[in-house]
Amino acid sequence: MVHSLTNGVYRFCEWVMRLAYLNILWGIFTVLGLGLFGWMPASIAMFSVTKKWVNRETDISIFPVFWNSYKENWRKGNILGMICTMIFLLFYIDFRIISDLGQTLPIILFLGLFLYFMTTFFYLLPIFTYYELRLFEYLKYAFFIGFLRPLHTLGIFLAVFCVTLIASLHITLLLFFSVSSIAFVITWIAGKAFVSIDNRLQKLNQDRTI
Repeated sequence: MVHSLTNGVYRFCEWVMRLAYLNILWGIFTVLGLGLFGWMPASIAMFSVTKKWVNRETDISIFPVFWNSYKENWRKGNILGMICTMIFLLFYIDFRIISDLGQTLPIILFLGLFLYFMTTFFYLLPIFTYYELRLFEYLKYAFFIGFLRPLHTLGIFLAVFCVTLIASLHITLLLFFSVSSIAFVITWIAGKAFVSIDNRLQKLNQDRTI
């Protein structure tokens, strides 16, 4: 029993160190890309690592996987990053304008549109690392899958909220575990949604061939 407990504590500490290391890598490579040009390639690289963790490839060397993904997806990542950044800015400007109007209906419509965008955004990076698609098809698939699997989507929103709430309790959690923990839970839940969709498509194809 003591051996099992010790082994469990060791594995927990190991996972904590991995999450912290991945979080630091994301921060460093985001800064190296001058923020605007680095955050999306670094995020894709981070999700490439968490995908392997979710697939039980826990003995990988984190840095080579991260670095290879960062290099390979620099161009695509920055195009997607620019699109997402522009949409975030437009939402921010619209929110400032709508809030000054002081009317309820425009705010409700704005929140609905923002919910659509955040759903697409949360699925975008897992889809990028899971499927081989054309650049703008990632946005289309992220949008549709997000609303085809509402329970998984709700789970992602709740998980992101909980991790963000916990990370905000202390600066150490925010600096070392916030982004990597969010990436891991999104990858895990989104992976379940992808497997469910793939199984359903496979079943439909089998039914058509019968």
